[in-house]
Order: sequence, then C-alpha cells, then structure tokens
Amino acid sequence: MTAQAATPPKKAPKLVTRKSANSVEVFERVDDGRFVGYALTKGVVDEKDQPLTLSWVGAKIPLTEWHKFLAFAQFIFERDNSECQANLMYDMIDNKWVIWAFPQEGQTGMTAKEIENEEAQRQRAQFFPAVELDANGRTLKGPDGKPVRRWTCLGSVHTHCSASAFQSGTDEANERNRDGLHITIGKMRDASYDLHVRMYYRGLAYTNPPLASWFDCDAIVERADSAMRALGFSLTADQRKAIITSELAKKAPADTTYPQQWVDNVVITVNPRVPAAYGGMQGGNASDYASYQHAGSGFHTKTYGAPEWKVRAVLEELVKIKKLSPEDIQDVVEFFEKNEVGFAMARGFSRVSFITPDEYEKVLDALQELQVKLWEREVAASDDERDLARENRQEMMNYLGE
Repeated sequence: MTAQAATPPKKAPKLVTRKSANSVEVFERVDDGRFVGYALTKGVVDEKDQPLTLSWVGAKIPLTEWHKFLAFAQFIFERDNSECQANLMYDMIDNKWVIWAFPQEGQTGMTAKEIENEEAQRQRAQFFPAVELDANGRTLKGPDGKPVRRWTCLGSVHTHCSASAFQSGTDEANERNRDGLHITIGKMRDASYDLHVRMYYRGLAYTNPPLASWFDCDAIVERADSAMRALGFSLTADQRKAIITSELAKKAPADTTYPQQWVDNVVITVNPRVPAAYGGMQGGNASDYASYQHAGSGFHTKTYGAPEWKVRAVLEELVKIKKLSPEDIQDVVEFFEKNEVGFAMARGFSRVSFITPDEYEKVLDALQELQVKLWEREVAASDDERDLARENRQEMMNYLGE
C-alpha cells in the first residue's frame, strides 16, 4: 500500500471581510496567547472619514529623464503623426529610474501597442536577464541569500497626439494589474501638453496621485515657495500641485537628446484606408463631407488611400479636371478648417479613417500655394479668360451644391 503525502496546511489569511446589507466588517488574525482566530479589527473607519490615499516613497523620476520621452514623443508625432509609448523602469538596487521605449507599432489610433519580436526580447533581456549579476559577475542576492531582480516596471506613459489626454477603456484594462504610475499625454500640437495621470496598486486605481512623490520637482517648488515667503505668504498644497503639473506639461528643452534606438523601435505599418470610414458621421459635417467627397472623390482616394504622399500632384490634377479657381480652392481650405474637429474625432475612434492632423498642414499648405499660383495666372489672363474662369467657378459651385 502506497502512503500518500500529507497535504500541507493552508496558511491562514491575515484579514477576512464579512459583508452585510449596509456595511462591510473587517476581521484580523489574532494569536495573543489567550485567543487564536479572528477578531474584529480595531480602528476601521469609513473612507469618507479617511480618504484612500497611497504615496510613492522611493526615488523620484528626474526631469531630465522625463524630458527625454517628451522630446522623443514630439519627434514621432511631428514625423509620423503617431502616438508612442514607454515604460517607467525602476532599479530596486540603486533606486533610480530609466524610461525606455520598447519596440512598438505606431499609428494605431491613440492606443500604443508594443511588438513581440526578437529585438523586443533582446531589449527586455537587458532589464530582465535570466540571472542578475553583481559587479563581480556573481549572482546578485538579497539579505536573505536569495537571487534578486534589479529592475521592475512601475508604470507607463503614452501619447494621444493632438487629441486630449484621457484614460481609454483599453488603457484601463492594460493598467489595472500593472502597479505604478500611468500617464497619458495629449494636445501635442499645443504650446503645453494636456496630462492625465493615475496610479494603480494591487488592482485598485488611485486618481490624482501626488506627483510630488513621483517627480523630482523639489528645486522648482522651493524657488516658488521662497518667492512667496519673501512676500509674506506660503504655497498651498493645490499651488504646489499646479506648479509640478505645469512643469511636467512643458515642452522638453530644445537641446534634449534621447536614444536613437527608441526611434528605430517605432514601426509604422501603412495600410490603405478608404473614405467609407466616414459613412457613419452625423450632423452637418456628414452632409458637407458627402457632397464634397462626391465632387472630389479622386482627390481623397489618391491622396490618402495610397502609401505615398502626392497631394500637390493630385490637387493640380483636380484643378485641371474640375477647372477650379482660386476662390474654389479657398472654399476647399475653409471646408478642411471647418471639419477638422469631425475628422480628428473620426480618426480617434476609427482605425480605418485616413486623414491625420499632420496631413491637414500639408493639405492646407499645398492648397494655399496652388491658390497663389492660380491667382497670379488669373491676373495675367485676358478679360475673356477671366469671364470663362468665373463661369467655371459658378459651374463648380453648382456642382458642389452651394
């Protein structure tokens, strides 16, 4: 007869909760030499009387490290009109921070997405080797003699391009079980960024975490506080928070550098996109778009549906076919400016929409350059040619349903 191994006793939990219709009671494990078991925990209060706050007490993220990511993100936005992301890596041995942008897919519609490939594995191995070694090449061990890890990921940062900063449903799902600080950066075309910050620990979200405990802005706050004290005042907690938030929302200094590897890690996959993405738009923007798309469908398809950018050639072709005048082009310019909000919203919530904020600049520049050329040409034209141009203009306006 074979003896079965005894099942080890289950370790008793430290805390147990009991829910009733109107309350939740918390019990703690006790063993005081008189009683063994669970007793009602003393000193428990409602969160209305004690807000559930949690602060980071480790080393702070240097502003120079933060600026590296801001400069990198601004470059990717301006070059590719793409979002990007990075992880906040914390060295638990030397208590320092490194922000690192691992291989990732760009232009994914405000949802940054890391890529799992051989290069990503190589870069992750730099932070998470199979065995951590000390300065002497020996296995790094803690006070208990067990091997320890040096690096841990304690947060993330990603951009929303020119859209505002917010936590999307995808962000929430990705961050819920990742302890640390998570930041979204938006309005990258503006003079200062829009920030949305939250913290997670053990699956619980903490909104508006104290940034003073995460970022090394002490010297900046102290200068402001010193100036206030000289006037007989002192900074309030809200003023301190505002100073730090404002500092983090500033553009990176012009001379900020970042690893070229980050740029190489951003992979842009160009997929043909079709105008049908806007079929579900509602209201005035939808009707405006429908009439204009009908009149200039070749313009939209050729410009945005192909990987290459040929806006000037397409516009010139459109002018030749439709006999557009400078006034007509001005109407087109005004249309783009009027509908920018609608297009930006469609791009934010539809991965098949084809126009991007960066492309607006190229479209408007090309339209305006072409407009100037046509104005010059029309001024030099004869009276008969000007009359013909006006007839063509009216014909086009009728065609557009104006």
